[in-house]
Amino acid sequence: MVRPLYCDSSPRFEFGSSHAGLWYDKFCDQWQTGWTLPAKQKVEWIKQVACDRPIGDQSLILQHVDRQKDLVTKNLNGVCIQLHSESRFVTGLGQEHPVENGFAWHPTLGVPYLSGSSVKGLLRAWARHWWAIDVEGEDRKKRLAQIDAVLGNQDSVGAVIIYDALPTQPVQLEADVMTPHYSSYYQGDGAPGDWISPVPIPFLVVAAGTPFQFSFAPRTPAAKEYLPIVEDWLKEALQWLGAGAKTSAGYGRFGEANAQTTASQQRLQKSFDLPKPFDGTVEATLLTEKTKKGGWKASHVSTGISGPVQNTNDVPSEKQAGDTIPLIVASAKPNEIAFRYPTDAEQQRAARSKEKTKSKNNTNRRR
Repeated sequence: MVRPLYCDSSPRFEFGSSHAGLWYDKFCDQWQTGWTLPAKQKVEWIKQVACDRPIGDQSLILQHVDRQKDLVTKNLNGVCIQLHSESRFVTGLGQEHPVENGFAWHPTLGVPYLSGSSVKGLLRAWARHWWAIDVEGEDRKKRLAQIDAVLGNQDSVGAVIIYDALPTQPVQLEADVMTPHYSSYYQGDGAPGDWISPVPIPFLVVAAGTPFQFSFAPRTPAAKEYLPIVEDWLKEALQWLGAGAKTSAGYGRFGEANAQTTASQQRLQKSFDLPKPFDGTVEATLLTEKTKKGGWKASHVSTGISGPVQNTNDVPSEKQAGDTIPLIVASAKPNEIAFRYPTDAEQQRAARSKEKTKSKNNTNRRR
């Protein structure tokens, strides 16, 4: 079987540092003989970026978001608002991709985003088809003229500049699936019928509860009067129409933060605060609760995630529940963690594991 050149150079994806968009779009390694990609392999590739950990470099995202906010609010006297996705969100499905459904990635941050032109199109759709039809006659004409003045038309630019909508933290991605029941009929081959087998098509989505920054600014000082109405249009459009693809199925709804989105953010925060396995020691507190076999369990001080101490017999006998001790992280996920007590042998093992990972990363960079 002929394989792409990059399959022989062992590219690696690192959460928090690699460009997820470049990896997802260009380095699919699930191809089968004859360059086919069965549904199972499509799902496996989607899970490369849609797993337990969020994608994106937190510091780079914050720098980009802060720069945009400074530009819009301090330099241009504009507005930045933060809204949270109330449902799953997806954009860029029409882009070409081996799994059939593409995805829109920010070119430098490697995270999902909504382009300024898409936000502007959403605003225009809401304003023309909902806000303008609330009135009749001359009042409607005035509203339509105001929409053109604010957002522009084919003859002139709008008075308000609309910027890209950016996530304000690393993004949790998930695998979703659509199941057309009459694919052959939709393609013009035969009639629809119950005997036609459905064809599951997997695709990538952004998890609900993800915060995004939406920004807009006046093009001239006189245009500042339009900012309140643009903010109203934006909030209403995102709440009732939705952004991105599959909005008729309930995707892409955004709203103010609530208890559910706050809980989602807290879970996500734990994800990118997770300690790396076998990367030195961390502080953990021994718990009263024991494992089923009577072994120690401990809680990671920084994140509050708890899990078993695998070599529990190596914990000194004088240690008691409530003691905070150094432990090595054996594995870590958003909702579970496992520790090892740092004996001399365990510390040597951790050092070897860390050196092995460092060596692999250096090799990949040279390639």
